[in-house]
Amino acid sequence: MGIDQLEHGFTVSTDFVPNKKENACPLGAAPIASADSPKVKDLIQYIIDKKVIVTSTLAVIYNMTTLDTTIRPEVLEAMSPDTRDMFLNVYNKMRNPFGNKAMLEEMKMEKRFSDAGGLLTVGTDPTGSGATLAGYGSQQTIELLTNAGFTPIEAIRIATYNGAKALGLEDKIGSIEVGKAADLVVIDGDIFQHIQDIRKIVWVFKQGVGFNSQKIFSSVKGEVGKY
Repeated sequence: MGIDQLEHGFTVSTDFVPNKKENACPLGAAPIASADSPKVKDLIQYIIDKKVIVTSTLAVIYNMTTLDTTIRPEVLEAMSPDTRDMFLNVYNKMRNPFGNKAMLEEMKMEKRFSDAGGLLTVGTDPTGSGATLAGYGSQQTIELLTNAGFTPIEAIRIATYNGAKALGLEDKIGSIEVGKAADLVVIDGDIFQHIQDIRKIVWVFKQGVGFNSQKIFSSVKGEVGKY
């Protein structure tokens, strides 16, 4: 069909729903097949052959499983009180052990897709339980990619350089090289040893201008969903 990129990984694929009728989209979450099944391997190879890019949104899926046990305090603090109450109500209702297996199989599929030569990127949106706030959701997806078997440097590359490559902008952004835009993140830690250190952002440089991240985070506490 000429589609260039598929969002939300493989969990949204209804190909694996038992007894699915052709040209009919089943309601509800689609049961996902085993990453080891031949039809999944065939699908991954077909997508790669067609040069279709896949966007990983593991944080969106994770927040709808019981594998997710702790919400980052910063995420809750960013929400306005009424938004926080509404979110917690939805979050507690949506979390379901039914999605645990799908989450684990999704991680395997994304790893196999990437290992086989597919271009995997990182994205997020405020779907599902609503826990994937901008910024925080991307950090969580990067952390979850390491749980899927990627090294920290591989996960960072997927979220940065691969995204630039998907947009055809890898010559301008996406990696630290002479001549590229000076968009940098300064972190107080070693993400190559501890991926959770990605949360310890001190400065963000956008087009060469530095921004104090902690001051910005503090200034928007209680603002999400306020207006």
